[in-house]
Amino acid sequence: YLEMQNDPPLYNYAYKCEYDKVIVRARKHPGEASYRDEIGDSTLHNLAHYNAPIKVIKAVYEANPAALTSKNDQGHTPLDVAVARKNCSEVINFLKDEHQHIKMVEMDKMLSSLQFTVKTMSNRNDALSQKVDFLTENCVNCLRDNASLKMQAEKVELTCNVLKNELKEVKRAISNEVDPNIERQIMTFFRTNMNNNSSRRSSNFRSDDGLTLSAEEDVKENDSTTDSGNDSANSDIDHNKKVKTLRIDMERELQNTRNRLQRRLANLREDGLIGKNT
Repeated sequence: YLEMQNDPPLYNYAYKCEYDKVIVRARKHPGEASYRDEIGDSTLHNLAHYNAPIKVIKAVYEANPAALTSKNDQGHTPLDVAVARKNCSEVINFLKDEHQHIKMVEMDKMLSSLQFTVKTMSNRNDALSQKVDFLTENCVNCLRDNASLKMQAEKVELTCNVLKNELKEVKRAISNEVDPNIERQIMTFFRTNMNNNSSRRSSNFRSDDGLTLSAEEDVKENDSTTDSGNDSANSDIDHNKKVKTLRIDMERELQNTRNRLQRRLANLREDGLIGKNT
C-alpha cells in the first residue's frame, strides 16, 4: 500500500483496473505512461496482465509508444505478457502490429544512420585520398627540388673551386711572384748575355811568353774594347726592354685575371648564389 502511494495515478488506476480513469489520465498526463515500478513493469504491462480493453491499451500506448518495446526485469514486453495472459485477439494483434511498426521505424532509423555513416566515411575517404594525392605531389616536388638543389650545390662547389684557383693566381700576382716560365726566360737571357760578354773580354787579352802587346795590337784592342762596350750597352738596353716587356705582360695578365674574377662575382650575385656583400 505504501509503495502504491509513491506510484503515479495512471499506474494506480491501471493496477486497480479503473479503466475510465486510465483513459482520461493518459490523455491529460501522458508522461506518467513512461513510469516503471520496482520490477520493471510499466502501466502497459499491468493493463496486459489484467486483460484490459483495447481502447484502454490504445490510450496508454498513444501516451507513450516506447512502452510497447520496454522489457521488465524478467525480459518480457507488454506483448509477451498479453500472449501469456491470453488477452483477446484484438489486443494481441494490435500490439503485434504496433510492435512490428515500431521495429520497422527503428530499422529505418538504423538504416538512415548507417547510410549517413557510410556517406560520412565516403566523404572522409575522399578527403583522405585528396590529402594523400597532395602529400604525394609534395613529396615528388620535394625530391625534384632536392635534386635541383644538389645540382646547384655542385655548381656552386665547382664555381668556388674555380674562384679559389683564380684567387691563388691573383694572390701570386699581387705578391709580385714571377711566373716560372718568365723567370726561366729572364735567367736564360742573363746567362746568354753574360757568356757573350765574357767571350768578348777574353778575346781582347792574349799572353805571348811574357811579352807585351804591340802598338798595333793595342789599337786593335782599344777598338775591340770600344766595340765590346757598345755591344754591352746595347745588350743592357735590350735586356731592360725585355724585362720591361715581361713586366708589362705580367701586369696585363694580372689585370685580365682581376676583370675575370669581378665578372664572375657579379654573375654569382645576380644568380643569388652569394650575398651582395660577399
